[in-house]
Amino acid sequence: MPEIDTSSYKLPTQPGALDTLGKLQTLKQQEQSIEGQRVNIDKAKLDLVNQGMDYLMREVNSLPPNATPEDLEKFADKTLNAQLKHLNATSNRSEDMTLGSGFDKLPTNEKKRAVGLTTAMGLDPVEGTQMLRSGLTLQEIADARGVNLEDFTPVYPLGEENIKQLQRRTGFVNEIKNLEGNLAGAMGEYQNKIMGYSLDQVADALSGENPDKQGKVLAARALQPELAALRLKVAGGNIGIEAINELKSKSLGDLKILESLVDKPTYIAMQKYMTKWLEEATNEFPRTQEDYGRLKTRQQKSAADESDMGDDPLGLF
Repeated sequence: MPEIDTSSYKLPTQPGALDTLGKLQTLKQQEQSIEGQRVNIDKAKLDLVNQGMDYLMREVNSLPPNATPEDLEKFADKTLNAQLKHLNATSNRSEDMTLGSGFDKLPTNEKKRAVGLTTAMGLDPVEGTQMLRSGLTLQEIADARGVNLEDFTPVYPLGEENIKQLQRRTGFVNEIKNLEGNLAGAMGEYQNKIMGYSLDQVADALSGENPDKQGKVLAARALQPELAALRLKVAGGNIGIEAINELKSKSLGDLKILESLVDKPTYIAMQKYMTKWLEEATNEFPRTQEDYGRLKTRQQKSAADESDMGDDPLGLF
């Protein structure tokens, strides 16, 4: 069997004395550091004890030199009462936590559902929360109010995001109402149509009469897609060309015209009313936001404060 040449193999290096000494010193330093931390902890505990003793000695030294047994008795009562107050405060906090543990330790969604059920029973959310934290169960609250718990569905308090959505929705609704009032009044003047044409509008266009009235209906006709888009937005639908055209058609917003009969006064009137009605409608949205921002009453201020607390308006979770 041929011999294998191992002369090129690297042999493991043995740690030198200096390396070993360095490691031992490092371990020693770590041990001293841990011991120092223990000493610091013990010193902190001792400082707390000394502080308590200092307080007690100050109280004892505050006694007059010729203290009577009655003075000593008052001192003992004072010291004992202070200890009892501290003990009672600690016990009360523990009791509050124990009583509320059934509610406070619930998952977040369950706590929201419980508060929502108290709201459905006619209680203020804050009042309902306090009752739940006091240790009362939902069934006990329902029995006290003489109602059947199973008959209620949770009513959840509005959080910040929900209130913002409500503000936006209200702004869009007000915008729709404003635009709808102008468009409906103008379209109603020429609403009787045959094959999409209004004979009255064609007659006025041929004669050149009522340019202002014609301008209004042409402006209303041009803004029908805007009104349809706002309605779809409020309804949460898909705002696409096909959906807008479908809604515009079904709401009788279509009107065919003979463009060759539109004269200059009618065209100018149309442009004027388009700009005017758009400005009025778009101003409704910021006006609605400003109305929400004006806190005139304590109830409005309270609602605004709750909305600033995100999805936890009651500060419970």
